[in-house]
Amino acid sequence: MLRSITAVGVAALLCVGCAGGGGDESDEGVPNARNASVSTSSTSISRSATADQSVVDDGLVQITTSNTPETLYVGVDHGSTAIDHVDIYETGATTGELRVTFRSPQALGAGEYHDTVTVRLCYDIACAEHLRGSPFMVSTTLTVTPVVPQPEPGIEPLPTSQRGALGHDVIDAEYSAALDAIVLVSSYPDSALYVLNPVTRGEQKVALNKVPAAVSVSPDGRSAAVGHDALVTVVDLTTAGLASPGKVLLNTTIDVLDVVLTGNGYVHAFPRRDQWEEIHSIQIATNIETLSSGGLIYAGTLAKLHPSGTKMYGANNGLSPSDIERYGVRTGTATYDYDSPYHGDYEMCGNLWMHETGLHIYTACGNVFKASDVRAQDMTYTGHLQLSTSEYYGFRIVSLSHSSETKNIVLLEEDAYACGPYQTGEQCYTRVGYYESDFLNLTARYSMAPVTVSGQVYRERGLFAFHNAAGSTRYLISRLVGMPNPTAEYYLSNLP
Repeated sequence: MLRSITAVGVAALLCVGCAGGGGDESDEGVPNARNASVSTSSTSISRSATADQSVVDDGLVQITTSNTPETLYVGVDHGSTAIDHVDIYETGATTGELRVTFRSPQALGAGEYHDTVTVRLCYDIACAEHLRGSPFMVSTTLTVTPVVPQPEPGIEPLPTSQRGALGHDVIDAEYSAALDAIVLVSSYPDSALYVLNPVTRGEQKVALNKVPAAVSVSPDGRSAAVGHDALVTVVDLTTAGLASPGKVLLNTTIDVLDVVLTGNGYVHAFPRRDQWEEIHSIQIATNIETLSSGGLIYAGTLAKLHPSGTKMYGANNGLSPSDIERYGVRTGTATYDYDSPYHGDYEMCGNLWMHETGLHIYTACGNVFKASDVRAQDMTYTGHLQLSTSEYYGFRIVSLSHSSETKNIVLLEEDAYACGPYQTGEQCYTRVGYYESDFLNLTARYSMAPVTVSGQVYRERGLFAFHNAAGSTRYLISRLVGMPNPTAEYYLSNLP
């Protein structure tokens, strides 16, 4: 947009009075305006930064005019690939400064960004006649280099073995003790369920009709339910890999965030949105959906089936204080039974995992509660897993597995602030903690170190941890952050 310099408060810029100046003059001693010209100190700006920088120095170009007319009109256009805004300032009677302000390298991410700034200096507001040298263009290049991830200082790096790329992404995963296999769902390269043998690393694939959101393995470990938007798929895991695997499609009226498959012919879907909602229970044999009774849950609730198969426990999200709840599933359609006896006394933090035999409930903040059929004892506090500490909100559990055979807990934890959605992730590290389960004592803690692939270093974040059926081997599913090749982004490793 063209505008008078006066209109933007820089009238003196590139403007001289009637007397003085230089160049050819008329009889009255006024510079001959038609000989006015403009020159610049440079036609290019280059800046570099690393991807963890919040700001980068402005780019500057000096502007000089000669035989400047009394009134000068200036217009500026620029690209916005990496440029935030452009300003022109007065620095002298016939000099000025073009200042280019770039967007945050943190927001842009690694890459090379090119823009062009075009400046027009004209005699008239319509810019029908330019000064000599106008318009001029300034090319800009902002190079943002990735930050080379470094091991977390002060924490022993996690030793792993048998690391191997999966060749697809992992949206959700659970362990089948009956099959001694990891059951996971993926959206890349296509929507699918996989039964992964962690020993041989062989996979059996079942195609899915929609992008999956969650997976739940049945108590007997031989079937799984997959939640989608307005759909639930039930898969016979023993037929995975066959030409026609056993698969049942069930209708639901919600966008499924989480799903729980019980052993009595029902699957229970938990809604992603709409605030106060019911649990949607679907009878597999009839494809009939019914709504839970007894009370409402809050959308975003995540749930797990108790090993008895007769009840579920859920952790709400988006409410303060956070809480956990119990739901009955003994008769088929879910019922809302009651919540914990606490109201802000203990942080729950929006997720939970079950003790392998059902004695305890482990919450994402590390607080542990009893699971009981006696209401006065159910969801009562029994101890705390000592998680890592940090400057702001502390660490949160992202995955947990308990083995009753070895009385061992393995968990993945991350700094809730550094790994949060509003941070760059450059200071985000996954830590792996080991605890004995009788008294919840910490026995070892490691930090997941960066991984080098084809000469490039990537930060590794843990997603899921599992024990095998015997509790003798522990497995890790992880992701390499920033890996451009999606077939080498997700990994399965053996934990120590």
